Amino acid sequence: YLDCDIIVQNDILELYEKDLENKIIGAVPQISDDKRNQALNINKNHKYFNSGIFLIDCEKWKEEKCLEKMQNLFIENQNNLKYPDQDLLNKYFELNYKELEIKFNLTNEYLDYDYKLTKEKKEEAIEGIKNNVIRHFEGDSKPWLFNFFKQNGFNKFWFYAKMTDFYDILATEFMINNIREIPSKNEIKKIKLLNIFVLFSVCKINPKKTVIKLFNIIPIITIKK
Repeated sequence: YLDCDIIVQNDILELYEKDLENKIIGAVPQISDDKRNQALNINKNHKYFNSGIFLIDCEKWKEEKCLEKMQNLFIENQNNLKYPDQDLLNKYFELNYKELEIKFNLTNEYLDYDYKLTKEKKEEAIEGIKNNVIRHFEGDSKPWLFNFFKQNGFNKFWFYAKMTDFYDILATEFMINNIREIPSKNEIKKIKLLNIFVLFSVCKINPKKTVIKLFNIIPIITIKK
C-alpha cells in the first residue's frame, strides 16, 4: 500500500520481495509517538508505525479476516482515533508486524536524524537518505505547496511532476502558496523551479499594484488593492 504523497526513487521490487517472517504486514516505525500508544492503550514497547507505506501478505490478511476484525475494532476505539487508518492499524497489529528499513518510508522527521535517535538508527537514517527507495512527504510539508528547496526529494518531485498531465495545476497552486508574502516596492521575489530557472516572479510596482510574471518576462496576473 502506498499513499499518494510519495515519490519512488529506486526499484520498488526490493520492498515487494521483503521477507515478512510470517507477519501479515511490514511497516516503518515513526521516531516517537508515545502519546498515540498511550491514547490507544497500546503496549509501550510497541513501535508506532507510519501507515503511508506498508507491505501486506494478502493471503494471510484474508485468512485472518483482518478487515472484518478492524471494523469491529474501529467501533470500539473510534473516539480515540486521531489518525483513523494509522491508529487503527497500529492498534490491530500491536507488537505484531515486521519492522522495515527507513529507506522504504523516508518521512520528514528522519531528515533531522539527530532527533531522538540511537546511534544505530542514525546510521539507518543516513542510509535511508542516501539510498532512498520511497520518499514520503507526510504532514503539511508538501513540495507542491511550499518552497522547501532544502527538503530532500523536492527537486525530484518536480522532475516527475513535469511528466504528468497535472503539472500546470500543481505549478499554479505552488505559485499561489508562495506569493503570500508580497515584496516591498520594486523588489522582485523569484520562485524558481528545481532551484535553477525562474518559474514566476512577483514585483510590487507601487503600493496598490503587484504584477506576477511567468519566467520573469510575461505578465500573467495583476493584483490591485
